[in-house]
Amino acid sequence: MQSNKTCPIVQQYLSYLVVIKDRADSTKKYHTDLRTFFNYIMNLHNIPIAGENFAQTDLKFIKSITLYDIYSFISYCQKSLISLPKTRAH
Repeated sequence: MQSNKTCPIVQQYLSYLVVIKDRADSTKKYHTDLRTFFNYIMNLHNIPIAGENFAQTDLKFIKSITLYDIYSFISYCQKSLISLPKTRAH
């Protein structure tokens, strides 16, 4: 388990966004969005989350996410999070 509550692959991706893509201002929002997504997927698959610790979100778990899971999350966002179409397009 990682003490920072985020798995290394997600940390690497967020670092990539800051360093390579120059998206420092948006990175906190991306982190929140990814946490919301992983939380939803883990709940969908009945995977317990201890104190919102997403360190168990490893590459194997990420690769197991299906297109159906993603569509289900988008539907959840539309219905529950009041997500605008422009926001969902990213």
